Amino acid sequence: MKASLYKTDHLYLRAWERGINQSEIDKISKLINPKQLGKKSRIIIGKEKLKQLGIKTRESGFVFIAIGKALITAFPVDNIFNYLKSQTERINTIIL
Repeated sequence: MKASLYKTDHLYLRAWERGINQSEIDKISKLINPKQLGKKSRIIIGKEKLKQLGIKTRESGFVFIAIGKALITAFPVDNIFNYLKSQTERINTIIL
């Protein structure tokens, strides 16, 4: 049986406010293996992977935050490297 990845209402609301639509979330969530997620995880999707999925963006990538197997928020980032440098919290990070 395949493990499930849950998408919360909060995820859809916050992503929509930040310019990420539901069809983009659905495409990206298919790439995420729930078995790789820890108690809290940061999933980074680079611009090249977004382009392969047919998602056009001016940003350098998207970041999703998951708690357990639930995606709770998503946001675009201008510069993935600078975003990662600014993060002080040590959590499981997955780069797609």
